[in-house]
Amino acid sequence: MTGRDRRRLIAGLALPLVAFLVLRRALGNATGALAITDAIPVVWIIAVGVWRRELAGVAVLSAVIFAIALGLTITFGDSSLPLELRRSVFPGALGLACLISIAIGRPLLAVAAARAAAAAGGDRGPASAGTGDRGAAGASAHRPGARIPDPDRLNAPGSQRVLRTLTAMIGVALVADAAAQVVLALTVSTATFAEVARVASYVIIGGGLAVCALYLRAARSRLADQGQREPPADPRPGPPPEPDPRRRATHGNHS
Repeated sequence: MTGRDRRRLIAGLALPLVAFLVLRRALGNATGALAITDAIPVVWIIAVGVWRRELAGVAVLSAVIFAIALGLTITFGDSSLPLELRRSVFPGALGLACLISIAIGRPLLAVAAARAAAAAGGDRGPASAGTGDRGAAGASAHRPGARIPDPDRLNAPGSQRVLRTLTAMIGVALVADAAAQVVLALTVSTATFAEVARVASYVIIGGGLAVCALYLRAARSRLADQGQREPPADPRPGPPPEPDPRRRATHGNHS
């Protein structure tokens, strides 16, 4: 982790907490302070998307979920529970999607990697020279810094096993984060929730990503060792097969 990443991590933890404490003192209401604190990043993402004319569907969905939670909070007499439970929606839904995809035999990471490889392959072909969706997807796969998956490596049993395991790890971490948010929302006060819920998310998700990184490093080393043990294929064509003497004798008798 670079110094810039550390600063972002600290800012992501400290700034919302400071904003909540200042707003709670100014408003005298923890629910109102939590609503404003949670609204700031949502409004910021929407504003940046509109300014750049690249409004992502995730940003719109996040704004809709926040608006529903805020409406329920107002409807139920300034109850902070809808705002608190809102934080479990995204990790819970994505985590369950990961686990369900494994149960049905189509891990999300494997599907995403296969689609990225297909888009990259289509972008190389002449059919993708236009401005269709496939060409756009392939162009995004070729942007600077993007890594194009190799279809042959993706279809290898070892790669599929790694993608399936990583999908399971990510799903478990996300579901655990969602469960922690629900437990905190139901058991602690609004002020305590605002102080510890974000820290809990960083610890759970960060721990899950660290485990994924360690596993991926070990899996890459194992796959590399297996590749070194396999004998390399000889690219030179072999000599033509010798004709069968019996077939030659038979041919001579017929002639």
